[in-house]
Amino acid sequence: MFKEITTLNRRARIEQTDVGYSVSLYLDNRIMNKSVVQSIHEAEEIADNFIDTDGSPTLLNEAS
Repeated sequence: MFKEITTLNRRARIEQTDVGYSVSLYLDNRIMNKSVVQSIHEAEEIADNFIDTDGSPTLLNEAS
């Protein structure tokens, strides 16, 4: 299984592997994060959250 979600400068790719689902997150064609989760629902949630973020950087002292 393979699924890809894209916007102008963001891309999330979900692939099924032997150990679960691999989620790769790209920003401007650079990989930002790669993780493996057990559930397709969790993989889709990670991808959707990444695509839906506003993209502005958050400083550590600004995090809530």
